[in-house]
Amino acid sequence: MATGEYWLGIDFGTSTTVAALAWPDGRIKPLLFDASPLLASAVFIGPGSPGMLTGADAERAALGHPAGFEANPKRRIDDGTVWLADQEIRVVDLIAAVLARVAAEAYRVAGQRPAVVVLTHPADWSRLRLGILAEAAAQAGFPNVEFVAEPVAAAAYFCTALGRRIAPGRCVIVYDLGAGTFDVSAVRVSATGFEVVASAGLDDVGGLEFDAAVVAHVRALTATAAEAWQRLDWPQTADDGFARHTLWWGARSAKEQLSRHPTSDLRLPVVGTDVHLTRGEFERAARPHLDRTTNVTFELLRDAAIPRESIGAVFLVGGSSRIPLAATLLHKTLGIAPVAIEQPELVVAEGSLLIRRTIPPAPSSGPDVGPLPVPTIATGAPGSAWRGRLSRRTVIVGAATVTALGTAASAAAVLRRDPPKGSPTPTPRPVTGARFVAELTGHTDTVFDVAFDAHGGDLIATAGGDGTIRLWSTTSRGPIDKPIPFEAGDGVPNYVRGVRFSPDGSVLAACGNNFGIGLWDVVTRGRLGYPLRGHTSVNYVVDFSPDGRTLASSSADHTIRLWDVLRRQALGAPLLGHTDNVYALAFHPHDGNIVASGGADRTVRLWDLRTRRQIGASLSAHDEIVNDVKFSPDGLLLASNGNDATVRVWDLASRQQVGEPIDLLLPAGSVSFSPDGSVLATGGRHVRLWDLASREMIGTPLTDGTSEAAAVAFNPDGTILAGAVGNSLFLWEILR
Repeated sequence: MATGEYWLGIDFGTSTTVAALAWPDGRIKPLLFDASPLLASAVFIGPGSPGMLTGADAERAALGHPAGFEANPKRRIDDGTVWLADQEIRVVDLIAAVLARVAAEAYRVAGQRPAVVVLTHPADWSRLRLGILAEAAAQAGFPNVEFVAEPVAAAAYFCTALGRRIAPGRCVIVYDLGAGTFDVSAVRVSATGFEVVASAGLDDVGGLEFDAAVVAHVRALTATAAEAWQRLDWPQTADDGFARHTLWWGARSAKEQLSRHPTSDLRLPVVGTDVHLTRGEFERAARPHLDRTTNVTFELLRDAAIPRESIGAVFLVGGSSRIPLAATLLHKTLGIAPVAIEQPELVVAEGSLLIRRTIPPAPSSGPDVGPLPVPTIATGAPGSAWRGRLSRRTVIVGAATVTALGTAASAAAVLRRDPPKGSPTPTPRPVTGARFVAELTGHTDTVFDVAFDAHGGDLIATAGGDGTIRLWSTTSRGPIDKPIPFEAGDGVPNYVRGVRFSPDGSVLAACGNNFGIGLWDVVTRGRLGYPLRGHTSVNYVVDFSPDGRTLASSSADHTIRLWDVLRRQALGAPLLGHTDNVYALAFHPHDGNIVASGGADRTVRLWDLRTRRQIGASLSAHDEIVNDVKFSPDGLLLASNGNDATVRVWDLASRQQVGEPIDLLLPAGSVSFSPDGSVLATGGRHVRLWDLASREMIGTPLTDGTSEAAAVAFNPDGTILAGAVGNSLFLWEILR
């Protein structure tokens, strides 16, 4: 490095971005943004504004105009474009805005452009994603960048900045718990570089979940202030929006304080009270999330066949890793004391600038530490608000050795999404029945459909014959703000037949008798563009693909149509084959190219969306109209029910019925699998639970038969069953 030159390392994160400068004399210092090394990765664009705001500026501007705010551009890297401030914005432009902010600050500090720019990335990123990152960097003024995988940068920091000696052939286990995601990697040290030999992660565990745990805890302590919490959940004024921002900022601050001190106080705006929090309370709330990270770490080492004697160190990285319980659980699970530092969020950015330095010499062997112990797996109590979704990015093995900055991109490995092997989660106790807990009223006509937000599980949407969509909270057991009118565009309400949340919980889709399909932003409840039109008659059902990019709809015009959610336009020609109304529709839970349907022609059909053709012959066993179809959570079975008063279960591989049909005695309008796949719930004149293995009814009917149940659905963890019964929403607690 020539005199006066400097290198710039950038860790573009999900929630925050960190940058560091390396000078010729060996000094490495973080860049500061508004006196902090953490730059919020958020971007804001105002209505009709050509420019973008980033960081804290974006967060402040979003208080008045939330529709122009994107908090996590990194999570949207596969989306191509996003809809902000009533305009379509390329994701690459959002990333470029964040990197341009870094470039401007680096130039302000150093007075010149950097000689070398290094960008870090997750170990499993493909060349396509790296290409998007490179394009964004070029827009920001960095035409030539070098890439380093995040765990490699962390290992370089461990071996160089910390001066820790790791014998060649042994691994540094990088436990990276950031603001938005969790990643764990085994990085093997060699005489010439570092090799990512295995990696795994969770996309739904990070600092944001711990913030939410704090908010949920204080909400439970102030449950009587339901009206105040509705204002905080769904702010309608600028003052309420600022109050919500203050609440979440305070929750994050309390979380960070509890990592250093035994107590903290949190002021609840609107509620108008202070809540005293202890570290013990926070750790009980955070424990289920942290248990999942330690379980994934253990499974990574087991599945990649990395013996304990090959582990040189366990290194804690990412701001959320400073939670004391994280180190405690890791130590208890692995039998190895993790290494923690004061500022773990700076490790990756600074480590990216150390790859070319010589790795410190190491002793030839380490102590004999024996095999890995079997960890004790802790799970949340049934019905616990803290239980997380079981989404895990599967182990990556065999990444290329990283010996220099320029070769990091070649180290990216393909991400497999196979189910976790040998999951240690204990088998749940069998369901014994259900206990009625609430009737939620507000609709003035029949409730036709009900859907849970699969991302969080507290939010429920209902579709009503009164022309409205209503949102409800299972925690408060009450409505969330005002109903959403379902209109054809002329201001005239129409009845709503179907409603669904996107898999990430950000978009709500609904359909009904106006031939159009509406999309809404769940946070702002603002309508996303104009209704999707193409059907020529009533729409019955909508469903999202597993990745949330495609929406399918069924209609009385005998067709199924597919829609691009992002661009809000039709995807090709409709699927043709049904000869009557198509009442039922469902995407396969794991394969977005497979859809099942059923209808008034008494058939169940499977479709391949790649060819737009039906898969094999129709499944024809029902004697009357087919009202509903649902895939089992593992995607191996399909359940269908109808006016012939039966539920039939189909094996998708053989296309044959599994066992005898369930005799319902009376026609049923809906069916739903429990999340563990062991129980079926059916709606109709009675809501009932059925043991899938024995085909026997569990307990007694849950309703008295005076009102028809048009739809039933389980919440994501299977602890609550919701039913659309008459004009009401019924909730039951599942008993085990």
